[in-house]
Amino acid sequence: MKKFFSYLCIISIVILSFQSAYAVKKDNAAPIVIQTEPGNGAANVQTNKNIVIKFNEKIVKGNTFLRIKLADSPKKPVNITASIEKNSLVIKHINDLDFETEYVLTIPANAVKDASGNGLKKAFVLKFTTQSDTSEGIVRVFQDGKEVKADSSDNLVHLERDTFSLRFKMPIESTVQVAALDNQFDYDFAEKGMHLEDILYFTPGTGIATDGSYPSMYLNNEGHHYMFYSDDNDSRLTLISEDEDSIIDADWQINSLLIYDSESYEYSEYSFWDFPLDNIYIIVINDIDSDNIIDEGEYSKLVVTFN
Repeated sequence: MKKFFSYLCIISIVILSFQSAYAVKKDNAAPIVIQTEPGNGAANVQTNKNIVIKFNEKIVKGNTFLRIKLADSPKKPVNITASIEKNSLVIKHINDLDFETEYVLTIPANAVKDASGNGLKKAFVLKFTTQSDTSEGIVRVFQDGKEVKADSSDNLVHLERDTFSLRFKMPIESTVQVAALDNQFDYDFAEKGMHLEDILYFTPGTGIATDGSYPSMYLNNEGHHYMFYSDDNDSRLTLISEDEDSIIDADWQINSLLIYDSESYEYSEYSFWDFPLDNIYIIVINDIDSDNIIDEGEYSKLVVTFN
């Protein structure tokens, strides 16, 4: 009998030890926000971009999920849908947001929770401001100190055969890529939504080399001008003005025209009077979000035609 009780005690100890070794530690930690897109306080946010809130663990809907709200500064609510993708909360607005407007996203406490039922401890607030309205294009054309408007129907800009400039509206320290083409086919090829790497004249490595600014416009169906403004000592553009949101007007003065010969790999320079073409097909890209995709508000297309 004593041996029986001894064996029973040993078995009990073994079972208890096994249970202790494999016991699962209870999860009492609430989900934590580790990243947002856009960032809190971000400016120049595109009006058609989704909002993504990333947590440190997988999440599910909590009991206040339906109270997630996006509103502009006057607290006018925005029509949104909210969904969960693994450890991210994705907010989609049904319509594009307004330009140059501050928005506030509020995620209430317990709007999301983890697999153990731990809810978001306190409300999370994200603020950001949308980009300026670029519906009129990010580039304007000037000649003799006056703006020359493009025809609204076909983006044609009629110029005299003389020097002119392109003026860009852009965030400071961003870049503009300008392709100057000699034919309609290549001009029509580039469209909204395309990846820049899929467009021959915008692929990486096709920027036209220069020391300082570009004094001339290079017509090249396989390359583009790469321009920027940081300050007066580091720029390929001339600063015209800057607003309180660091949006600048920057000018590119064009004094002559060059045409690239893809067979000889050389440029031929022309004065405006000697230039052999009637039209220059121009595409301007300002990839604000650096995703290498042509998004709405990040590009302009126009055709300069000489009288």
